Amino acid sequence: MKKVLIVNPFVSQKYLAAQLKGRIDLTALFTCDMSSLDSYSAEDIAVFEKAIWINECDIEANLPYLREFGFEYILNGSEESTPIFDLLANMLTPDYANNIESSSCRFDKLMMQEAMRNAQLPHISTKKVDAFSLLDNPDLLAEFNYPVFLKPQQGYGSVGAFKAENATDILRNLANSPLRQCEYVVQDYIEGEEYVVDTFSVDGAHYVASVQRYRKENIGGKPVYRYCEVLRNEEEWKLFEDFANKMLDALSLKNGFAHSEIMYSPRTGMKLIELNNRISGCKGAFNECAQEIGLKSQTNLLCDFLEGTELFSSMPDKHDYGATVIVFKMGGGRVQPMDTSGLSTLRNIFWCKKSGEMLSEKQEYNLLDAVACLVCVGEYDEVHRDIKTIYSREQAGVLV
Repeated sequence: MKKVLIVNPFVSQKYLAAQLKGRIDLTALFTCDMSSLDSYSAEDIAVFEKAIWINECDIEANLPYLREFGFEYILNGSEESTPIFDLLANMLTPDYANNIESSSCRFDKLMMQEAMRNAQLPHISTKKVDAFSLLDNPDLLAEFNYPVFLKPQQGYGSVGAFKAENATDILRNLANSPLRQCEYVVQDYIEGEEYVVDTFSVDGAHYVASVQRYRKENIGGKPVYRYCEVLRNEEEWKLFEDFANKMLDALSLKNGFAHSEIMYSPRTGMKLIELNNRISGCKGAFNECAQEIGLKSQTNLLCDFLEGTELFSSMPDKHDYGATVIVFKMGGGRVQPMDTSGLSTLRNIFWCKKSGEMLSEKQEYNLLDAVACLVCVGEYDEVHRDIKTIYSREQAGVLV
């Protein structure tokens, strides 16, 4: 088995470890203070049987030590670890590394859009601001072209993100945000449907695992992710595959995983929201959903490559329909065993909260508030019948 190092695996850890076990000799490298992690990211790190702990500041000094392991491939486990990942890949496995000079455009949301603009690809007008500066100097808000969309420069699951129609909206949201100490990006607000394209790349060749579309619902006056369905229309799929290829080239991503979020509308076309150069999230549910309907997952593509199998992109299955359903504990309370009776299309449950965990009631929800992600596969009508049942039980407080 090939020896693989994964840097700061804080996304879909259990799924990754389970999928790679027996096919890859995997070691996890952690470079940060675990106390700084949120519970969503930190709780699953114990799944890695082999782990190395080196402070981020000591990475270069420990390169000789890391070389002794003979790693043959390096994976990025979280987008904020991109600079460390690129450094290690260039030093230890240069044949499978990305250009270290362009690291910033693969994790900095402003630089991503600049790279798209420089490549003459559709992009979103973006500025970077310090939240405290906006609160202290409201005159700066006059510079924005409203409506705008604000989100933390380093954020997950839409936490702290919001749409603003005017300066008052920005001041109110930042004043109430626990992330107001963070650096934010301000982008022109664009309408459309949100898609994700999950890929694995080798030396500049990009292989698509799946293309999926988010469906949202307004809860508490804000759009909340409710389920994500695998795209089945082959013509649409190819359009997203073509855009993803150009986008990944523009961001100089030649090797590794990517989870790319793309906004599409007939009026404005496709625009990159952001690239996450790591495996897809939601605890692995999106990849699992792709596998359940016969498509390749990102881990399938990685293992095929390392085992010498010829790679090819997935194409949509015209018969099976797959969706990942995101459920919450509406109204708060203690997480209970899930009532799955009668859900004939349910294939797997990816828990995001622990059984017995007490959750407070919330006015707004984001992906980090999800209790579980349910993978449902079958005929379209059957899956949506189950989705309706799931949400009915969720609203009644009897699902979990």
